[in-house]
Amino acid sequence: MHKYFLVGKINLQRHFVYRLNFVLWRVRNLVLMVSLFVFWKAIFKGQDELLGYREAQILTYTLGIALIRSIVLASKSADLAGNIKSGAIASWFLKPVGIFKLWFSMDMADKILNIFFTIFELLLVVFIFKPELVFQTNLFYLASFGVLLCLAAALFFLLSLFFSASGFWLTDVWAPNFLFMVVLLQIAGGGFFPLDILPPLFLKIIKFTPFPYMLYYPMKVYLGQISKPEVITSLLISCFWVFGIYFLVKIIWKKGLENYDAPGS
Repeated sequence: MHKYFLVGKINLQRHFVYRLNFVLWRVRNLVLMVSLFVFWKAIFKGQDELLGYREAQILTYTLGIALIRSIVLASKSADLAGNIKSGAIASWFLKPVGIFKLWFSMDMADKILNIFFTIFELLLVVFIFKPELVFQTNLFYLASFGVLLCLAAALFFLLSLFFSASGFWLTDVWAPNFLFMVVLLQIAGGGFFPLDILPPLFLKIIKFTPFPYMLYYPMKVYLGQISKPEVITSLLISCFWVFGIYFLVKIIWKKGLENYDAPGS
């Protein structure tokens, strides 16, 4: 475990080597958070309730999603496809490390850094705008929220490995990652807005995919807007996706490695 800890530590230090990149990364996150926050405040101006939400609930959803992003979506595994395509990953096969454990340790380092700065940015937004927010006190919902976050982080990591495996067969590895990170996660996952403001048919369809269980459902559980039986169902479905995609990733990576020919080898 010590070697994986060191890899995570080195990855953490890399962020401070390229300081401009790091600052731009944080500014981008802050701009996205503030933009969505201001957008919803403008929409709710002069209205007590809209689309089934009170202003305090939708603002809590917006800021809560920013925190969930820092826990779930902060990841280095998105770079794995490029490493496969360039052949850089081949050097790790010669070392006494597990590829998945290696990238998971780097993911954890990214999450720690991202969580720290996101909390600071959230406090800054709350200090400036002083919004009315919803604070959950029910232990069942808080515990379920915590478990869903852990499952969501595991699910995101596995899905990152799944989409990164495209590097074994495709020349363009950017497109699958864009599809995963922007279209599927941010839109179908509820990253920009709550999914239940859309037509009910859309939500019924999207429930059969793993994406809403990474952002939308954890936040809905925190807000206490779904019943306890629905909370249990969302936990079970999240577990199903984690184990299902885990075995799928193992199969795909095995197939990819069987025919992998690193560039320059």
